[in-house]
Amino acid sequence: MNLDEIRAFRRFTRFLEREVERQLGNPTACCGVTMPQCHVLLELEEQGGISLTDLAFRLDLDKSTLSRTVDSLVKSGLLSRVDNSSDRRLINISLTLKGKEKADYINRENDAYYRELLEGLTEEEGKLVLSGAKILYRRMVAMKSTGAGDRSSCAC
Repeated sequence: MNLDEIRAFRRFTRFLEREVERQLGNPTACCGVTMPQCHVLLELEEQGGISLTDLAFRLDLDKSTLSRTVDSLVKSGLLSRVDNSSDRRLINISLTLKGKEKADYINRENDAYYRELLEGLTEEEGKLVLSGAKILYRRMVAMKSTGAGDRSSCAC
């Protein structure tokens, strides 16, 4: 890509970031839970019960940060936590019935929003958007794993 194309990509990425932030800033955007809690609920909904260690890995969070989020979800009755009897360091986490209902609600609300958003695209455009998002995500993860994507300067 030439410099003009890179700058255009950065400009549209900033526009997209602002629109996503605006949508997520909506008080009802994550259905009565914080964004970190939402990520935990949806990951557990997809994976079923898993260990705190595995969940931290999947969400790319340190265990102490994740533990606070999990604690708040346990207190609110959305998650259950079970200590592993053979290894007390392993904590298994799963959705309660109330947590499953919350995850289902989050999925329904967000599915409706994104369905409306994507319905304005042709079938080909929709496939391009999905493919492009997958490609960018995989590239960002690959760069992060090698340290190549680390920047100490402004990222905008």
